[in-house]
Amino acid sequence: MLTIYTDGSCAQATTKCGGWAVVVSNGVEFGGYLPNSTSQRAEIQAVLEALRYCKYTAQKAIIYSDSQYTVKGLNEWAKNWCKNNWTKKSSLANKDLWTTIYPLFLELGCEVKWIKGHSGIEGNEKADKLAVYCREEKIAVDNRR
Repeated sequence: MLTIYTDGSCAQATTKCGGWAVVVSNGVEFGGYLPNSTSQRAEIQAVLEALRYCKYTAQKAIIYSDSQYTVKGLNEWAKNWCKNNWTKKSSLANKDLWTTIYPLFLELGCEVKWIKGHSGIEGNEKADKLAVYCREEKIAVDNRR
């Protein structure tokens, strides 16, 4: 089983640009740039890309995110959103991402767990640096090849 750390980064106050990153225990690291994003979208995108990697490699993983919004969204809230046709009392933010990530999450059976960000956990720190780099340089980074 793989261990994966994900992170998202967004400069909402200035450019509204985002970056996301995935750091896998097997040495694979990749990330990307998100124009016109939010911090929440960048965080969800990172976990979505980690799940896509798991599907591609046919491996299960424990995926760590420092976004309580993303972790609680997948583990607690999405079941009801899905049951209610992706609605809630107010409009569902990031509906496009939730409707994509949740079925994949269920299909793969990976665990998604919360960790405290910026707390010295090596994988999380690497993911943070890569997400910021992708955001600032407006590029994608990928060593999966």
